[in-house]
Amino acid sequence: MNHNDIEEIAYAKSLLENQSLAMRATDLIGKPLEKGIDQLPPKAKIKINQATNKALQVSLKVATSTMQKKEQNSSNILHKLATATSGAI
Repeated sequence: MNHNDIEEIAYAKSLLENQSLAMRATDLIGKPLEKGIDQLPPKAKIKINQATNKALQVSLKVATSTMQKKEQNSSNILHKLATATSGAI
């Protein structure tokens, strides 16, 4: 690993350790939703899990299809959008 790689890993670590306002808000909204889902019948939970898995698979397919073979800088804007979208599902 070169110095730039180490700096990027340190930056990624700081992003993971320090929740943004958007992540805290998503967590605040998500907890009641999770509790509500826990109250649903098993068949409904299965359907929700299937829909969530399908959405994540499609998101992964889209994300990997936009990857280029050459190395480039990451986009924090796209990452935040993807995170917010997956958190909303």
